Amino acid sequence: MNKTDSKTGKKVGIIRCVDPCENTFINIKDNIVFAGAPYNKKNFFGNTVKAIGIAPNDVLDSILGIHTSDNHNSVFAASYYAISSDNAENEFSVMADVKIIDVSSLKEKYPELAMRVEILSKYAGIEMPVRAKEKQTLKDSFMQYYIDWMEQY
Repeated sequence: MNKTDSKTGKKVGIIRCVDPCENTFINIKDNIVFAGAPYNKKNFFGNTVKAIGIAPNDVLDSILGIHTSDNHNSVFAASYYAISSDNAENEFSVMADVKIIDVSSLKEKYPELAMRVEILSKYAGIEMPVRAKEKQTLKDSFMQYYIDWMEQY
């Protein structure tokens, strides 16, 4: 059953990042930099989770299959964030959202990416691939960032 968010019009739920990132995994040490204030967010099941933004970079764009050699933020933008829940499953995910800013420029400047960007932009969240053995390390870094931020402010 496909539900649509009444505010954004995006499909509710997540898609897992596949093709071209089917066998690609995030290198945590080099490519995940938490940025900004932690915040609470409702996940796709209506539960409140902790979230922290991740600084965008070329590697994360490549994993999504939307990397360009120039700055594409006036045409489309990807934002990245990590979420963690305190539920029994103790879930943790690295997520991405893609937003189209200018459809005609997207098709003109990036015809090879236009269809992929359009598809990704229809989802409320894209789960990025993270190696299972690195997930705990990343979650620990997430929690330390969260604690440090809360103590500072």
